[in-house]
Amino acid sequence: MFDTETAQLLQSAPAIPGFDPRALPRLLAGRYVDAVTARLSGKHAGEDRQDGEGEQWSLKRIADAYEIVTSTHPGGKGPPSSAFVVGMARQIAATASTDEAINDRLEPLFSRDRIDPAIIAALLFMIAESYADARYAAKAIEKAIKLERAEQPVVAAVLAAHIRDLASGNLEEILERAAERDAPKFTSPDLEMRAVDVLYETLVAGVVMLAAEILGREVPRVIPKRFDTAVAPRGCGKEVSNPPFARCHFDSGKE
Repeated sequence: MFDTETAQLLQSAPAIPGFDPRALPRLLAGRYVDAVTARLSGKHAGEDRQDGEGEQWSLKRIADAYEIVTSTHPGGKGPPSSAFVVGMARQIAATASTDEAINDRLEPLFSRDRIDPAIIAALLFMIAESYADARYAAKAIEKAIKLERAEQPVVAAVLAAHIRDLASGNLEEILERAAERDAPKFTSPDLEMRAVDVLYETLVAGVVMLAAEILGREVPRVIPKRFDTAVAPRGCGKEVSNPPFARCHFDSGKE
């Protein structure tokens, strides 16, 4: 399933207790075969496969473990191989998903407890600087957006579309969508729901500001002024590369 270069990237991921990363190409390939087979047969992809000395390593367990490695690494960014492992595992999970309905509708793209696997895959592939894979994951996001979701706020769909376009390199689309939106209003009587809406809008603003910085454009007026002091990724803007964000350095901005 994996070419030599990709297999080497997977195997270069940091070792974690009880798991040898050299097994990743075989494990992920096996999980992908399970996912495709289950989807074609209309069944769920089983997670009970035994690998190496009887140890069970589900896609979720692999992804969760390497997400921790990626997010807790000094500087907030782990080795690209860790992010790539997570992206690949989440992408396979997206393939395996049968999109079970909630009250005859599908689970939301974003909620307090989950994020759609295709969105996670796109984000982690970008962190791993694997832009071709990020573009592929963006296609799955496009498919997910078109499906009716249970309890899905409009801003969550906007955020998903922004991430899709960021992964695809369609930065102009992000700015155009932002310019068409009204300023956010948080009117929910439920405090928790208002907090979640503020979080979504903050993430939306961040993607828009990143797109504007890369393209060397003004940030749309709809973006709240409270973000004016946000630190932009160094190395972005003015020079547009292909993909547009390939030359950005996503760090704290401190010298």
